[in-house]
Amino acid sequence: MKKIILFLCLCIFAKADFYDYSKLSISENEFKELLKISQDKKLYKNQIWANLLHFSNGKSEILNDGFFYSKQRNLKSEFEASLYNFFIKKDIFKGQKEELNQKDSALIFTNDNDNLHFRCKFPKRADFIIKALDIKPKEDVECTDLNNFIDYINPKSISIVFPAAYLNSPASMFGHTFLLVNTNYNSRLLSFAINWAADADEKTENMLAFSFKGLFGGYVGKYSLKPYYDMLKTYKDSENRDLYEYDLDFSAEESKELLKHLWEIKDSEAEYLFLSKNCSYNILWLLENTRPNINLRDKFFLTVAPSNTIQKINEENLISNYHYRASKLNTILNQAKDLNFTKINDAKNISIGKTSPKNHSYKTLALANNLSQYYTSKGKLDIDEYKDISHKISSELSLTKEEKLREIPKKTSIILANYPAKIGVFYNKNYLLNFRPAMHDIFESDVGFIKGSGISFFDTWLEYDKKIKLKNIDFINLTSLSDFNYINHSLSYMLKIAYENNFNASLYTGFSKINEYFLASLLAGASYDKRLNLNLKSILQFSLNASKISFIYDKKFIKNKEDKISFKIYQQLIKNTALSFEYQKILKSSEEFKIGISYYF
Repeated sequence: MKKIILFLCLCIFAKADFYDYSKLSISENEFKELLKISQDKKLYKNQIWANLLHFSNGKSEILNDGFFYSKQRNLKSEFEASLYNFFIKKDIFKGQKEELNQKDSALIFTNDNDNLHFRCKFPKRADFIIKALDIKPKEDVECTDLNNFIDYINPKSISIVFPAAYLNSPASMFGHTFLLVNTNYNSRLLSFAINWAADADEKTENMLAFSFKGLFGGYVGKYSLKPYYDMLKTYKDSENRDLYEYDLDFSAEESKELLKHLWEIKDSEAEYLFLSKNCSYNILWLLENTRPNINLRDKFFLTVAPSNTIQKINEENLISNYHYRASKLNTILNQAKDLNFTKINDAKNISIGKTSPKNHSYKTLALANNLSQYYTSKGKLDIDEYKDISHKISSELSLTKEEKLREIPKKTSIILANYPAKIGVFYNKNYLLNFRPAMHDIFESDVGFIKGSGISFFDTWLEYDKKIKLKNIDFINLTSLSDFNYINHSLSYMLKIAYENNFNASLYTGFSKINEYFLASLLAGASYDKRLNLNLKSILQFSLNASKISFIYDKKFIKNKEDKISFKIYQQLIKNTALSFEYQKILKSSEEFKIGISYYF
């Protein structure tokens, strides 16, 4: 019996938090009284407190030990430990300093003395304690690092930015979201971008390995703060992605509150999952901790797609306006519409220094100037060559009669797109049920999406014929049909890994021509379905608004030679609801049709 009592005492001792009350700016009795009040009110169960600690499903998503004061890492013990550290005397930290990795920091922090105090490291937690217990600190702390950080950025409002899909990167075909902290500067280029991304370089990793690890948890993600012009260089210029800036109705004071929480989690990491715990999901933490009553994360089912994030934020009436920034490539292609082939070729030669910029029209020189920037971003010109060429073009532009350049048409907002998840009911002699958790197929409506881009995961078909059985499942289906033109020489590709009676996979690459109403692709590749085969695939597609007609021809060349012809009609009824019909025939063999209705959610 004595051993049992001793064991229980040891367990209690191990779990208890013992505090040195001599370090506090209040008495032991005062602290215990506040602790009792907080326990009676169950403040640790408050949703605001849970959000500040990034608690979801009973545990915090933050992986770093430095984010917590309590070893138990639960809401109750962390509140008690935070309350204790709230009242720690500031003299305790006098002369102390912690080393920081400030290699990529926009502002150098001292991280010493008062800056190590709980109220400086976790200002939003401190504000919660002050408000919940209606107390005031006994001592003032300087918090020079925090104050310098907020003063340096000087936030006035917040926008959420959606860079559209990047066709040449599987991880970026979902799109992306990050926050923009707007300032009083006339140009947004001088504002700061808050980003959350996987700590991985997708360009150096195998595409399949990157996709697998991103889907099933092989990476951690973290926040970063960068000048907006740096983000534009990456997304608008290097990756040729259009950007949509959605202004949120957050006041200047709320913008400061958002930065205070960013300060708390700036060094923190969390698990990265491509479909759920991604960039958009972690940006929502910042918005919810700024305005706790919006509860955005609860509005998603299975996946948190960047496009759907914008849609959900809009449904909460948080968006006041939006601005469109065309990619460098789209700007160039738009400018070229006013020039004939000879002048376009002249602009290309001027842009690489092959031809003098003298005696050319304003529109030709303007196109050459953008082309020179584009080629530099692609590594086709080094920076010294670019500076010399750009100087010559700019000098000649200043002497040339100015002409009005064609305006870039504003593209349809992703807000108008269908939701990413889909469920459908079809008929083809039997009843079929289709479920797809994410996200878009090239044979569906292009409204809000880039024509020819598609990415979907776990697209599943069930068939009912006296009993329910699995017809097929597409584990991953990536499509990047990129318009091949005089500037963009990117190849198109299609990758599919699926199960239909047995494992099968295919990979195609080739060329595509695309405009607003028309898509044509010719692709060659290989497929595996019990045996390896060589294939040729052609796609011809016509679209108008949210309606689409597609013809697909697929030919096998080696064993089991067979030609497959498909005809698809897609008609959207209203947003998130569509009818579709498909007829498929394997020549000299079987044929199949299906008709049904799909709902996006």
